[in-house]
Amino acid sequence: MDSKEKDQLRKEFNEFLDSASNEKIAEFLQFIRERKAAKKIENPEDLSENPNFKNRLN
Repeated sequence: MDSKEKDQLRKEFNEFLDSASNEKIAEFLQFIRERKAAKKIENPEDLSENPNFKNRLN
């Protein structure tokens, strides 16, 4: 994603936050939390939690 796309996305997100009701924002935050939790379940072999990589020096 280039900086122009990021700027457009940021603009649209800010417009959403400015115009959305508290209920819509709460729904959005719940969606993000559920999505994040689902990704953790999908990827249980996260390297940061893997003991083989935890104390490794690069």
